[in-house]
Amino acid sequence: MALVKGIREALVALDRAIRTTSFLTRYALAIGLAVLITAVDMVTPAYVLMTGYYFISIAFSAWYCSLWMTVLVTSSAAVVNLYMFSDMLPPSASIGERLFVYSSFAIVLIGFSTLAIELRKLVTRLNEESQTDPLTGLKNRRSFLADAHFELTRAVRSKESLSVALLDLDNFKQVNDSQGHKVGDALLVAVSRNLSAAVREVDLVGRLGGDEFAILLPATTVDESRQILRRVLVGLRPLLSSFSEQVTASIGAVLIRSQDAIGIDGALEKADAVMYSVKKRGKDELEISGGD
Repeated sequence: MALVKGIREALVALDRAIRTTSFLTRYALAIGLAVLITAVDMVTPAYVLMTGYYFISIAFSAWYCSLWMTVLVTSSAAVVNLYMFSDMLPPSASIGERLFVYSSFAIVLIGFSTLAIELRKLVTRLNEESQTDPLTGLKNRRSFLADAHFELTRAVRSKESLSVALLDLDNFKQVNDSQGHKVGDALLVAVSRNLSAAVREVDLVGRLGGDEFAILLPATTVDESRQILRRVLVGLRPLLSSFSEQVTASIGAVLIRSQDAIGIDGALEKADAVMYSVKKRGKDELEISGGD
């Protein structure tokens, strides 16, 4: 079990590493893999069939590159396979027999390519559904925690600080009670869009549940975090008041330095404590801990 777990973790890490590279790097890897397999095929005897190995380059292209790159790799694989296998056909083979053999190779390669592309679409859709909050479209709790753990690990390696914040909507229950859950859901969706627009592209935003949201700000100082979260809070005030004058937002955040031995669960607990101190003082405010 430990070996299987280790292999799985290594594959997940490799997948993440490939996905985080630029598209040019992925395209170069796809072409290089196809060229390597073709080169090996060209120097081996014709009876040593390499068709199955071309599936590797096709699958890589379908998984990490675009449709046109997959078509290019598949087409080149088909041409090379047909060329190599033609030497094995007897001179007496008719045109019909040759076309039958060639079409068989083409069907196998094109069929595998199509299946790989459709599998990628299916897995992508399932991943998005499993990692996305269905109401707001933000990261759900599990997805946010997984990505936040990755960012914390990277921050430790790069010796950077980051901030983790919790945002809670004050008196949100009153909206559901007085205006109905449909209006409450509309408010949550509006808040989610506002949060996504207010933070940077590199920041993480997730809905942990109910009216509680989490924000992770990579590579930020306490002053930079305060500036971003202040922008979030100020931007939310007119939005929230348009739904109800009673609803406000309280934000508690904690700055995590690279030397701090703390995981994402610990960071969220600290941010939660800071947020509740904001609520006790009167709500509708922001506080960041850890900037001393």
